[in-house]
Amino acid sequence: MKNLPRFCTLFLLLATLTISSPAQKDSLLIGPGDLLHLQVYDTPEMEQHARVTDTGTVPFNFLGNVNVFHGRVQDGKMLLPGFEMAYPDCPSGESRAATAYVRPHELDIDRTAVNGSSLPARVLQINPNGSVAKVRLESQESNLELNVEINLDRYTELALKPGDLVHVAPRHFRVFIPEDYAI
Repeated sequence: MKNLPRFCTLFLLLATLTISSPAQKDSLLIGPGDLLHLQVYDTPEMEQHARVTDTGTVPFNFLGNVNVFHGRVQDGKMLLPGFEMAYPDCPSGESRAATAYVRPHELDIDRTAVNGSSLPARVLQINPNGSVAKVRLESQESNLELNVEINLDRYTELALKPGDLVHVAPRHFRVFIPEDYAI
């Protein structure tokens, strides 16, 4: 619990880094190939550089992978290619560009669609070693690769195999709207 303020600061810094980066003058979105310089206030041992992978994930040593979704917020929803999620923090009718960050353990896999709030995806690879099964998926809507971690009981229940068509839904996500953050 004592690390919560640091993680909140981390995500705010991550969002603001894109605005101050000279390579990002034309776009405020973090994308494949972008190099992120992460600094956590008053904690120099946590400073690091991470390059966004071709699949859109950001591998930070102390956080693990993060799935990155680019979309828009409008009328209380986060609108993403192929699906939408409730986002009551933006209730107005104004449409604004936004980025959602979802950790692999915050995504759930289902065999059936979940009321328009799930993304169809194909299973690419499964690694069921350890206490969780790590599943790599490809979105059928946007060709985005996703990393998902599910417990072994859920993995056994789903009986996943490479090539299976599934649906992915976030249980929790963080949204950043570029114009809301500045240095």
